Amino acid sequence: MAPKKNVYLIGFSGSGKSTVGPLIARKLKMRFYDTDIIIRRKFKKTIERIFRDIGEKGFRQLEEQVIYNVVTFIRPAKVVALGGGAFQNRKVVQLAKESGIVVFLSCSQAELFKRMNQVKDRPLLKVDAKTEAKREEALKKRISSLMRQRQDGYTKADIKISTSDRTPVQVTNMLVKKIKQLYADD
Repeated sequence: MAPKKNVYLIGFSGSGKSTVGPLIARKLKMRFYDTDIIIRRKFKKTIERIFRDIGEKGFRQLEEQVIYNVVTFIRPAKVVALGGGAFQNRKVVQLAKESGIVVFLSCSQAELFKRMNQVKDRPLLKVDAKTEAKREEALKKRISSLMRQRQDGYTKADIKISTSDRTPVQVTNMLVKKIKQLYADD
């Protein structure tokens, strides 16, 4: 039986939301939506290009509207992967908390660095440096800084699970069990 509430996945870029989300949705017999993918398709631009065109503040406004539309107009309950910084927006936090269970996929900074070191399409993780060593050092500092900024939002989750040193299947099985427990307690 599918849960009656939405499941929201939050966490830093590279924490596994887009990988684990479809697996969780399949096990819970729900549909999966990734707000970054919806934004890219709707505006026919990469996230990086949207940031360049309208800045982070403009992107966050688009993201809030897309999340509102997914939550409000798509039925029945679903699994939704939110962008890494979405939970800094109090309206998004309120919407998610009122309509579902929030799952924080945590990941160590070292693991995030490994996962994100060669990724080029995350505008907030772009760093300029003359050498590879300096770029890596700057990226580690940027990840650390963003994690500190977002920590308060991440603490609002109903469930927290680390994806470090776990396979997507292991994370999925652990989360499905916890989600079903929360629904049983409702």
